Amino acid sequence: MMPEMDGYEVLRQLKSDGHTHGIPVVFVSAKGEIEDKTTGCDIADYLTKPVDPAIVLEVVKRILTTTT
Repeated sequence: MMPEMDGYEVLRQLKSDGHTHGIPVVFVSAKGEIEDKTTGCDIADYLTKPVDPAIVLEVVKRILTTTT
């Protein structure tokens, strides 16, 4: 948990700022199922805890090859 704001608010602020709107965002959560709130969100991926380092690497590689 983040103390000041949740991930959805961070995402909203990133996507509304011209300098950061293109940054790919990966949600990491302890919840095993993607919440309805993520539907329509501009997120690159959704990972669940505990995070497997091999999967993180796959996600980062995929993001780098599709966004560059």
